[in-house]
Amino acid sequence: MKFTDGYWLLREGVTAAHPVEVLDVTAQEGTLEIHAPTRRGPGRWPPGSGSRGPRRAPDFSPWS
Repeated sequence: MKFTDGYWLLREGVTAAHPVEVLDVTAQEGTLEIHAPTRRGPGRWPPGSGSRGPRRAPDFSPWS
């Protein structure tokens, strides 16, 4: 799937959801997981709650 029109423009009908803060970082051997909501809100970000927008949880691991 391609979400951009060129390098910088989003295709028509696509909306970007950028993280606004990092709430939790878990580092294990060979991986790094980051939990970041796309909207600010009061209190902690409860897992499974959609109240603060889509959940972004990228998982970084080395290439093998």
